[in-house]
Amino acid sequence: MAEQFEIRKAVNGEFFWHLRAGNNRLLADSGETYKNRGDCERILNWIKQNAARLEVVNADGTATHRVPHSRSGLETFGEVKGALWDGSKDALG
Repeated sequence: MAEQFEIRKAVNGEFFWHLRAGNNRLLADSGETYKNRGDCERILNWIKQNAARLEVVNADGTATHRVPHSRSGLETFGEVKGALWDGSKDALG
């Protein structure tokens, strides 16, 4: 399975999204629900179009350090471990 966004429907009828790794691990979620599916799709399209140019910063606004990912060649951010990555396994594979 390739990395993908999935749109889900909550018990209240609203929509939210998950970003899943190729091994089906949850990488990120919307953190909120959207009243209609179209709003959820719009935010996912915005993320896909703009993610590469977004900066990653620490909660105090200071810059993070970038380290190359050993297998994928992608950059990962040492400070971004909290809710997105618990450090126990490689989320990319």
